[in-house]
Amino acid sequence: MIGKKTLSAIRADLLEQCAKEGIDAAVWFDKQIRNLESGKSPKPAEIETLKLIRDGLRVETGKPKRGGKQVPSR
Repeated sequence: MIGKKTLSAIRADLLEQCAKEGIDAAVWFDKQIRNLESGKSPKPAEIETLKLIRDGLRVETGKPKRGGKQVPSR
């Protein structure tokens, strides 16, 4: 269970664990995705989940940016 752990804390823990084991997380996820895709009956949900986690690890952390268009003041 994740509980009240933030996404950035989960990302940091996962990357730290991969570093301890000498694993490049992106390479590991890519390999797992290729293995699933080349299997006899690939499961799209599993592949999509691994892709989402892999892509989530690539996201730069920092201050959230304001979205949307700014309305010019009069």
